[in-house]
Amino acid sequence: MYKRAVRIVFLGAQSEASAARACALEIGGKRIEVRARCVPGSGASAGPGHSPVPPLDDADLAWADLCVVLNAAVGRLDVRSGLAVRYWTDGPAQGGPDAYVAFFAPRIEGIIGGLRLLERMDQ
Repeated sequence: MYKRAVRIVFLGAQSEASAARACALEIGGKRIEVRARCVPGSGASAGPGHSPVPPLDDADLAWADLCVVLNAAVGRLDVRSGLAVRYWTDGPAQGGPDAYVAFFAPRIEGIIGGLRLLERMDQ
């Protein structure tokens, strides 16, 4: 593993943040630590089998290495230096779990692939 697990916060509506977290945990294994956080007033429930997603606070941003914004309603984040922010706001608006997995999986695999490259460079 490259130094330590990468800490990722997924920020969006309850359903999309919860789905991104579940997908990342399945794909990322021990390489990542993940939190899902919602945008206050974002509507949509967490979905069946998922617990409610808490709102984002400053402690989450202090903890994270990467914040992935999943909802265009969030807008641009003003964050501390050193926190990478990515905007995956072109995801499925509807479609259920399969649509979310199809959208998130290749992007999360890209993050994991980058971490694998860093591991090889360190050897």
